[in-house]
Amino acid sequence: MNSGRSMFSVIPLLFALVVLLPASSLPAQELAPEENGKRPFASTLLFTFHSDIEVCLHHFVYRWAKKEAMEAGTIPKRYPEPTLRDVDVAALAKLSDEERAIWDGALGHYRDQVAGRSILFDDELVKLRNVLAGELDASALAEAESITFEQIEALLPVYRRVWWPRHDAENRQWVAAVIGDVIRFERPIAERITRAYGAAWPSPPNRVDLAPYASSTVAYTTGE
Repeated sequence: MNSGRSMFSVIPLLFALVVLLPASSLPAQELAPEENGKRPFASTLLFTFHSDIEVCLHHFVYRWAKKEAMEAGTIPKRYPEPTLRDVDVAALAKLSDEERAIWDGALGHYRDQVAGRSILFDDELVKLRNVLAGELDASALAEAESITFEQIEALLPVYRRVWWPRHDAENRQWVAAVIGDVIRFERPIAERITRAYGAAWPSPPNRVDLAPYASSTVAYTTGE
């Protein structure tokens, strides 16, 4: 793994500006299908965009578990408190009894062992995310994160059937809506950022993972 590569999300300033600017479209051929879930489905000069099922599932279960743990008082409440969309909660009704048992097991593990930790500042959770994204081998994980990884792998078929088609489509639709403005504004904004900090822009392009839920601040960045 290239240590100079930003491994999650985008520079928050650029991300915020892109969201607020009028969206423009990009020809469909530039939003190619992702191969094996690990290759970008779209890219620009400075960013590659990924919709990775394992990364999305990790953030999905983490948000759900964090919400339940705060409501139960097992971890301190933080503002803003995590929320879930009604459509995601309603999808629980689609699970079979066997699938519900797998879901409950994974969610319980996250609620007890993961929800109280920072998905941004916990080095082992950052490492887990990199494994899920295909940037590290699972052998790099400590024992605790290996168990979490196993929970994700067990839950993957359930998530793929029930939630993933909609989450993946939403990820791609969001990128299609904003990528024209990313292309238009990324260079001048990046030049301002590098001048302000007196540093070079990271190379190769920054990886951007889209997910149904991220941190409490909507987006976050790991790496240098």
